Amino acid sequence: MKLYSLKIKDSVFKVSVISDEKDMVEGLSGKPKLGEGKGLFFKFEEPQEVTMNMGGMLHPIDMIFIGKDFKVIGVEKMNIGSSPITVDKVHYVIEVNKGEGKDLKGEKMQMSRPLAEELGFKVIDKKDKVVEMDDNNIIVRVSKIPESQKEKFKCGFNSRPGYQVMEVWLSMA
Repeated sequence: MKLYSLKIKDSVFKVSVISDEKDMVEGLSGKPKLGEGKGLFFKFEEPQEVTMNMGGMLHPIDMIFIGKDFKVIGVEKMNIGSSPITVDKVHYVIEVNKGEGKDLKGEKMQMSRPLAEELGFKVIDKKDKVVEMDDNNIIVRVSKIPESQKEKFKCGFNSRPGYQVMEVWLSMA
């Protein structure tokens, strides 16, 4: 499986993306413990109520629930035998090792360009600047902007009504 990079707060994860229903039901069931900073990324077509469980799990994990605005709406610590957990308005879930989701609630997910493309975002311009994306009214903020320009950039685009801002890293393995 191909690995993609994403960052939440100071935590960087390499994740495999799954969106097939059969693979999503299986998740990490029966799989060995993940390597440090590794995870499984679930992509749902639309934000929805999602129920996750620990059936067949061999080790405890953290489940990071993310909304359509790329903000972490919840982190659940799940042990072997834990009861299923249901969270509403979930667009993405990331399963990571126990403890790696700590203090991430309320933080915004940032993703590498390859992950953004894998998730179906159409990157129109490949240069080091703002990229508007057609289908989701999202403006992508590319992180290679000089430090001195970041505040000006942020102010100029957060004020556009009906648009969300998502950060995409230019180059990551």
